[in-house]
Amino acid sequence: MCGRTVLYASYDELRGVFGLTNNINFGPSYNIAPSQDMPIIIGHEAQLAKWGYVPEWAKGKEIKPQINARSETAHEKPFFRSGFKNRRCLVPINGFFEWETLQSGKQPWYFTQENKILAIAGIYNAGTFCLLTKRADGVVAQIHDRMPVLVSPGQFMTWCEGGEVEAKAIIENATGKALTGRTVSVKINSPKNDGRELLDSV
Repeated sequence: MCGRTVLYASYDELRGVFGLTNNINFGPSYNIAPSQDMPIIIGHEAQLAKWGYVPEWAKGKEIKPQINARSETAHEKPFFRSGFKNRRCLVPINGFFEWETLQSGKQPWYFTQENKILAIAGIYNAGTFCLLTKRADGVVAQIHDRMPVLVSPGQFMTWCEGGEVEAKAIIENATGKALTGRTVSVKINSPKNDGRELLDSV
């Protein structure tokens, strides 16, 4: 799963990468946790949404929001199926965290592609969203078995507006082999901690 992300890029930077045509206000965050708001991109527009997807049929019901969906089965699971078919989005990040399980405890790692804005495949509904995950590869696979589905720039619009067959092809070809990783402070375990120093190697 993916349980923390980082986004410190400015809106102007996002506009340049994604060709955005509208404006929203948000500040940098180095420790974005589930239930918090962050930008998502739908076509050429950005909006703020809460990390924790709730499907349309769950309105008014007591149901736990989901922060991740397995990309291999999202198209067929009732909880995610409609979103995968009709409401796909991109979630811009500068990087994400995963935890390595050690005998001494869990060690957080930060994964990024230095000086790049990345886009995670997501689905959304009514101001909520979740991230799609896949089997980890590259450096992530050394410490965790799952990672976000990263969409390459040439496929941004296809992911948002293409059909299910095209979306599945993007998932199958997604890779994290260009990522680098480093161990970081356990301070990121608390969502109350936020600052660029959280990305420093330890």
